[in-house]
Amino acid sequence: MSEETEVLGISDRFIDQPERTPRQVEQMVMAVTPSYPREALSAALDVADWLAGRSRAIHMASRKIGIAWIEKNGEFDIGPMRYSVGYTTTTKCIDVPGCGMVLLEALGGDFEAFLKVLGSNAYKYGVARSILDRNVYGSFFHTSNTSRLVNGVPERTPLRSDPTYALRKSVSRESK
Repeated sequence: MSEETEVLGISDRFIDQPERTPRQVEQMVMAVTPSYPREALSAALDVADWLAGRSRAIHMASRKIGIAWIEKNGEFDIGPMRYSVGYTTTTKCIDVPGCGMVLLEALGGDFEAFLKVLGSNAYKYGVARSILDRNVYGSFFHTSNTSRLVNGVPERTPLRSDPTYALRKSVSRESK
């Protein structure tokens, strides 16, 4: 390794070191500039990939442990958060203009209340569900299972839900 690389802390000793802190990895990666040798860039990329892989492994282990714990001990609440096990779903509005009219009518024309129902996918489905009749809600919103299939069976996942927002959120936002 060059003297410049050694100054960064990118030495053979560091690269071969089995345990690194995230801060050490961050410092190493952030220190690399276009003026450093390609070995420095290669080492920084390799150590960042190592950290990402280690993080994914820890995350997957925590999910398995969480599912096993909740299955044995049951769902629980901490503050407003509810922890459970279930399936990842996505809910979408299938008739945005029609739903808007029905929501505004159900809110008695209260435009300020209607604005609180607006969300990134047209409407906050949890809030809309609390306003609309079950059958009316079902005609405007479609919920589908987006869980990854494992041997043809949807994968269960740890879930967190905050009734304050009436939205179910997956503990993980992993890409599939």
